[in-house]
Amino acid sequence: MLISAVNALTLSPALCAVLFKRGATQRGPMRYVLGAIDRVRDGYVWIVRRLVRVAVFAVVAVAVIAIASVGLMRITPQGFLPSEDQRAFFVAMRLPEGASVNRTEDLVAKVENIIRPVPGVQAVLSVVGLNFIDYVAASNQAFFVVELKPYAERTAAAESADAIIARLRPQLAAIEGAIAFPFNLPPIFGLGNTGGFQYALEALQGQPPKELAAVMRGLMISANQQPELAGVFSTFAADTPEVYLDIDRDKAQVLGVKVSDVFNALQSTLGGYYVNDFNLFGPHLAGQRPGRGEEPRHDRGHLSRLCPR
Repeated sequence: MLISAVNALTLSPALCAVLFKRGATQRGPMRYVLGAIDRVRDGYVWIVRRLVRVAVFAVVAVAVIAIASVGLMRITPQGFLPSEDQRAFFVAMRLPEGASVNRTEDLVAKVENIIRPVPGVQAVLSVVGLNFIDYVAASNQAFFVVELKPYAERTAAAESADAIIARLRPQLAAIEGAIAFPFNLPPIFGLGNTGGFQYALEALQGQPPKELAAVMRGLMISANQQPELAGVFSTFAADTPEVYLDIDRDKAQVLGVKVSDVFNALQSTLGGYYVNDFNLFGPHLAGQRPGRGEEPRHDRGHLSRLCPR
């Protein structure tokens, strides 16, 4: 601003004096441009001259505009990308590490029973076994897509997306055996999976995961105590159950067993592994047998996967 002010008061007038000559007539398009500038200037001077005669009314008008500006600043959502009501929001749920899918499904039903009766909610879609934020398959996690009613049916302020999220936050936090938290959609799709902001905590000195998790918990507790923040959470966990297996490679080689086959068997037992495709109802459609001289008709293939529960 200082450089611009100095330039406007010193260099620009001197440059104009060099470029423009006294009494010179402008030709071409610049004549119309300069004429428009002169008309705007004369109109501004005309308005100012008349306002000076009624300076009291002008001061009152400026005061009203200032008060209205302050009022609009208070009711307008502040922030670079304010939260918006997009007729939907998400809920993420996380159980202790190593929890089974059956246990997760039981708590998913409880969460659905809490969300559905809330005024303004139209439908709830739940997905078990997926961490929506990190897109990681996990048996102890689930997420919900809550669809709200049309805007015409949600006229009350308590039925807006932010109000419903604020209402559900303490109710979901009271669920025993899991951590469930609602959050709004991002204002612009593609800029993250959630609204708000994202913070990255790094272990710059190579600290072990347990120390990083302890610092993360302290950061979350301090952040949730701030009045400006709500629903601060993290997907990091350092207490995931692990099994260490020491494979005797020499013995496997003696027995003629490939180490890759051992790993595939472990993956099929402890996780999921693609096997093959098969016909759902055998070599022909269900309820229909091929007649004499007819070739059997095959149903479309379906994916076969080993997934222990």
